[in-house]
Amino acid sequence: YWRHTFQRSRSFNSYGLLQFSRKSARLDVTEGEDRADELTVASIETGFDWSSPARRHLVSGRVQYSEGFDGLLGAMEPTRDPAETDTSRRGGSGVYAGGQFAKTNLGYDHWYQLTPKHTLHFSLRAQDSNDLLTSLEQMSIGGPNSVRAYSTSEFLRDKAVSGSVEWLLRAPGFSQWKAFGNRRWGEVLQFLFFVDYAKGWLNDPLVSDREVVSLSGMGAGVRFQYEKFSARFEVASALGDEPVGNERDPQYFFELNYLF
Repeated sequence: YWRHTFQRSRSFNSYGLLQFSRKSARLDVTEGEDRADELTVASIETGFDWSSPARRHLVSGRVQYSEGFDGLLGAMEPTRDPAETDTSRRGGSGVYAGGQFAKTNLGYDHWYQLTPKHTLHFSLRAQDSNDLLTSLEQMSIGGPNSVRAYSTSEFLRDKAVSGSVEWLLRAPGFSQWKAFGNRRWGEVLQFLFFVDYAKGWLNDPLVSDREVVSLSGMGAGVRFQYEKFSARFEVASALGDEPVGNERDPQYFFELNYLF
């Protein structure tokens, strides 16, 4: 890959990124033949982050365009003959997915500090494609980075949009109490309440496929960060009529990180 920084400052940064990759995924099937997806993909991306002078607003965004190529470096080619391909996906038209596709991805985050102890976070992720994509390139909806009331990758879709609104509170009632070292609790501990929503579409679906799905949920959580250590715990319940695949309601997510 190649990355270039266009601008770098305290309040605004921007970059460009070119990538060329070879991707492979294998699916072990209990009954029948195992399946495999082979892709060769080129992508171009640009992104930025910006903060207001008083740092009440923090904004970041990225746009990525990706294109796959039939037959290049062993990538798949589309066909109607199942004997000529190992791909994992077949469309309703009878065509098996090939290596050629085009898609655009968008990511946007906006943090707005209402007061020193209260922050709103708006998050948006989207993908658009008119092609029959395999799981390597589909957008997943559900999980800790999408709708948290559902399991990770509850659905995979060719087109999708996912958004969240979070209200973050810095250690309400004890933010000025001393915590660790020279830090106060308001600097290391946050509580949050959130609402998530996602909707996804399949291109050329099979009769047995659901062309459109939508997920929604709400929940609460806590986040902790001190020096190189961070932790995240969140619990969420579904709001809509879509049943949860793993039948867990509420859903729990826990994450620990340490930077070496």
